[in-house]
Amino acid sequence: MNANAIDEKRAQAVLEQLLSELDIPTSLYVRAEERYQALAKWYHRSASLVAEHDCKVYPQGSFRLGTVIRPLDANEEYDLDLVCGVGISKMTASQHDLKNMVGTETKAYAESMNITAPVEEKSRCWRLKYADEASFHMDILPAIPEDRKIVEQLVDVGIDAALAQHTVAITDLDDPNYDQVCDTWPTSNPKGYAKWFEDRMRDAALGYLNSLVESAEYKSTDDVPAYRWKTPLQLVVQILKRHRDVMFREASNVKPISMIITTLAAHSYEGQASVIEALRSIVGKMQGFIHPESPRIPNPVNPDEDFTDAWSDDPRLEEAFASWHAQLTADVAKFVHLQSVDDARRLLKEAFDVEIGAKSLRHLFDAVPSASVSDRGRRTSRIASNAPKPWGSCNL
Repeated sequence: MNANAIDEKRAQAVLEQLLSELDIPTSLYVRAEERYQALAKWYHRSASLVAEHDCKVYPQGSFRLGTVIRPLDANEEYDLDLVCGVGISKMTASQHDLKNMVGTETKAYAESMNITAPVEEKSRCWRLKYADEASFHMDILPAIPEDRKIVEQLVDVGIDAALAQHTVAITDLDDPNYDQVCDTWPTSNPKGYAKWFEDRMRDAALGYLNSLVESAEYKSTDDVPAYRWKTPLQLVVQILKRHRDVMFREASNVKPISMIITTLAAHSYEGQASVIEALRSIVGKMQGFIHPESPRIPNPVNPDEDFTDAWSDDPRLEEAFASWHAQLTADVAKFVHLQSVDDARRLLKEAFDVEIGAKSLRHLFDAVPSASVSDRGRRTSRIASNAPKPWGSCNL
């Protein structure tokens, strides 16, 4: 084995150790799913205000994408984002009406479950907080199907119809038409974005998911929860988010947002089978997907939405992104030049605030030249989903 191959294997092994510290426990995924399903069942009960309107509940955000990471602060809560889609028309209710409808049901659920923390109204959603060992809250976004003409306009500008069809109209307290019955609502498409992200790793996922279905462990690939497998793209996003969190621990107000990191990583991913290959390639290519003019980083399922819209108002944000990417590039390069256990421990601590015991790393360094990567390594580079879905829609 030549020196470059040894360096790559060693880097892969160290990254696997890092990832084992970043991912959340399977038990937390399971607990989140149980609570998401329980809330969905409440919305669908016969006395519910939303049940008669073809209510659909589904997750969005990092839980949906399979990119959740442990917080730097052990006391920090996990955020499970949900959409509560209600089948009513813009011309029969205002955003205010829909928001209150979902809010009433959410508050009633909290009372029925003896949840003492008050349900909190946010600009776009309702926040339901749990006070137990799981330490997470749910943000529930009320939404209705978007008008067909809006969907057709998205298709006309190049959005895949299979993605555009999931576009929804949402509530926003800051919208000037919030209290009006009108056809002008804020637009979003969390399900379409998730499907776009999944498409970016389709080739790296399909084989593994099919094997689970063939073994009769699951009925279809859609039923496989994300915590059962991860593609290199998901793992790289977790690494990038942790590096960002550490670098901006004392300046969280200017840190790059997760949607920018996730979108650039997905654009840059080219199906690499190992984490180290995917990491190096993504970091090297991601800045090439920032456009020189607005929209700088458009939402891939809604080109009118620019994830960098705050950059024009606060130049520090773009400067912070550039500084982060420069530091990230330097730190990633160090992974394939690790000469000692001390080098590895120093890099993991300084760049990711993760401490791995010298004994564990020594074992990796001693094993790499003659042994294959660990079981986790084989699993992560196992080519995994046309649909990494922790949970699908709940249409009870």
